[in-house]
Amino acid sequence: MLYHHFPPECRSGLNAQCAFLQERYTPIALSKAIGCLQRQERLPRNAVAVTVDDGYADYLHFARDCFLSHGIPTTVFVTEKFIDGAYWLWFDRIEHAIRASKRSEIQISADEWGGPIRIRMDAETERAAAAKTLIEYAKKLASPEVEPFVVAIEQAAEVNLPLHPTGEYAGMNWDDLKELSASGTVTIGAHTATHPILSRLAGSAELTDEIAGCRKRIENKLGMPVSLFAYPNGRPSDIDAEVVSAVKEAGYQAAFTTTPGVNRRRVNLLIMKRIAMRPEFPVSYLADALAAAR
Repeated sequence: MLYHHFPPECRSGLNAQCAFLQERYTPIALSKAIGCLQRQERLPRNAVAVTVDDGYADYLHFARDCFLSHGIPTTVFVTEKFIDGAYWLWFDRIEHAIRASKRSEIQISADEWGGPIRIRMDAETERAAAAKTLIEYAKKLASPEVEPFVVAIEQAAEVNLPLHPTGEYAGMNWDDLKELSASGTVTIGAHTATHPILSRLAGSAELTDEIAGCRKRIENKLGMPVSLFAYPNGRPSDIDAEVVSAVKEAGYQAAFTTTPGVNRRRVNLLIMKRIAMRPEFPVSYLADALAAAR
């Protein structure tokens, strides 16, 4: 299973989801699941492993304790530069610009990206839809085009980016990760250096830095091995043969997509499936998603 954010208003929802998992399934550490799959051993009945992507600080506010109180180990895949504290995830910059803008409409003179692009933002629902549309658009750009595109959005929205991500956009720091990894209930994995769409990077050197370089820097910061990796965005179009080869070359034990489904014995450990979940979803949605994947 895969989570990202844990808004404060979703505390009761996450608790209900965790209680359901504890009652109906067998939560296990992801490393234990990988070990069973490597040895071709049978997993515990209804085994489920919980993962969290990106490394947002809101995991610390209540989610960590909620998972722990229900006996659910978690693996947190972190974006390395995000943990440094002064780096905004590019998609958060887009969302922040749209939400913070005082304009009711923006137009991006984006001829180089197939523009111009005009976005209406009269209502909150329009802003949410606009941010989602622009983020999905950016995911299809070649990697060198993403930063100029994000800057163009910020300029059109007339919003200045704060130096550090704040509020819901804030990330954990290295001390937080050291504490989590020392707890014995949380495993730290790698999620690249800057969260690009890996299949759209410019070349093998950049791919190596994002995948192998990220692992090395996290290991140096934490003083412990990192053997698990999660692909940013994680859709089939985001992961080509060169990307998978780079993950294998970097020495990761297993890597995870966002393709929904169950991982059975003889699964390719470098393209494992995960079911996306959000804490605000009702337990019935969680139950249906797990049942459908079996």
